[in-house]
Amino acid sequence: APFTNSGNQEMVIVFSSGNNGPGPQTVTSPGSAKNVITVGAAESVRSLSIADGGNDPGGADGCMLNDTNADSADDLASFSSRGPSKIDGEIGPDVVAPGVNIRSSVPGGRYAQFGWSGTSMAGPHVAGAAALLWSIHPELIGDVDRTTAIFRATADAKTTSQSCGGVDGSAIPNNTYGMGVLNIEK
Repeated sequence: APFTNSGNQEMVIVFSSGNNGPGPQTVTSPGSAKNVITVGAAESVRSLSIADGGNDPGGADGCMLNDTNADSADDLASFSSRGPSKIDGEIGPDVVAPGVNIRSSVPGGRYAQFGWSGTSMAGPHVAGAAALLWSIHPELIGDVDRTTAIFRATADAKTTSQSCGGVDGSAIPNNTYGMGVLNIEK
């Protein structure tokens, strides 16, 4: 049995921050909720040009972002929402994960060679990481606070020279990357 305790088990809730960036205070509900992991979208490094097996000369994905939007895993996607939360001023997102040119479960046809972009592509990376963490450390199942703290502590810290929402981008956490880029290996 996956749970050793009877009754209602706590779970980690992962929400995407939204695709309303690049301005401050663009993290949307439910990503602005308390006790959730809010995920922003980092760029990926994955070409979708015809030369690399895609369907477009410039590498446009199913969301019409081209290869210039997927040229550095250190960059935040331009569309990724940023903090602070309009509701309570909390810094957000918590972490970021790849969210540009992500191969998704789209059945054949016109978009079969495309990737998709959005914070909704980044969120599943973090949800999957939570499942991996709990499979390796079942003592953490139901311990939302420790699980969230582990994700924040193991993210590769990311800073920026720009401030966002009144928070210096060189601070950790910041309103652009949160604690940084999720690092599953850590």
